[in-house]
Amino acid sequence: MIKSVLLFLTTSLSMYAVMLRTVLLFLTTSLSVYAVMARVVLLFFVTSLSLHAVEWHRYEDALKEQQVSNKPIMIDVVRTNCHYCSDMDRKVFDDKEMSVWIEKRFIPVKLNLDHDKLPLGIKVMFTPTFYFVNKEGKILKRVPGSWDIQDFKDLTEMIK
Repeated sequence: MIKSVLLFLTTSLSMYAVMLRTVLLFLTTSLSVYAVMARVVLLFFVTSLSLHAVEWHRYEDALKEQQVSNKPIMIDVVRTNCHYCSDMDRKVFDDKEMSVWIEKRFIPVKLNLDHDKLPLGIKVMFTPTFYFVNKEGKILKRVPGSWDIQDFKDLTEMIK
């Protein structure tokens, strides 16, 4: 009985060694295929993470929604190559819990200084700058700069 078990284990281990060697050989000869596959998997992973990001609205659509919801509009003014704007997107607006928190309180709008016209005579000194606008078109609060989640919550939680 013990001889049978030892023979089985020896045979199984040598089969695994052959399989491992074959897989390693295949990986080294097909590295470019696996590099492409790794990129596809990474892209899928990153895309799935951002599925819970803040859902941005066009300003005109936000005005219509505001008539029904009475929520303030949160305008995020950015520039195309703004490092701090990208930080806010990645650290704050791509966070699932934070996106729910924001969308519960505000109608989020993102406007780019490089190609969007700013409403309400808004003048921006630097980006990102956030404007919170009520139903009557009055700016309730201006929040300049890039923030982490907790600081951004602290700065905006009293806006109604």
